[in-house]
Amino acid sequence: MKENCLNLPTLFICLNIEQKRKKNYFKVELGKEQQQLWVSTTESNIRCWSLKESLATLARTTYYDGEVICKQPDMIIQGGPAIKHYHILSDKRHIITKDSNSNVALYDVLQAKMIENLGKCDYEEEIRKRTKTIFVPNWFCVDLKVGILTITLEESDIFASWIAVKELADNNTAGNNETVDLK
Repeated sequence: MKENCLNLPTLFICLNIEQKRKKNYFKVELGKEQQQLWVSTTESNIRCWSLKESLATLARTTYYDGEVICKQPDMIIQGGPAIKHYHILSDKRHIITKDSNSNVALYDVLQAKMIENLGKCDYEEEIRKRTKTIFVPNWFCVDLKVGILTITLEESDIFASWIAVKELADNNTAGNNETVDLK
């Protein structure tokens, strides 16, 4: 057996604890001298499980289904709240988000930053209040896989934009709409 290998039942019993918390794990790493197990899940927290006490228990040859050896993690490194929901507003410049702590925030895509933290408020109501009757073509996509806003620019439309303007009041043709291409 290699020096850096761990008894597989130890790993499975500790992972069983995380599974019971109904979290999927992203990564599992052994700590120094195989005495700790570091586990990251879909939450932003990282947990460290001590394996010292469990190694003596694991010397047994029989295990019972549902037996818990590691009851609590020794250490939890707290992560920040992850963004869970987003809505791109009709102006295609602002995004309203809701994180895992139910905080709502407003982001500006062009400035690439949060411009207003709205706190714990009604997410749907904020979307309704900030929606305008305007059409702007999509020029980016949003991804939340890592818990933060990840903006990907769409190659075909990144530099293409247009504005619909009404004729000026001094023009004789009232009510005509004209489209101006800003390429």
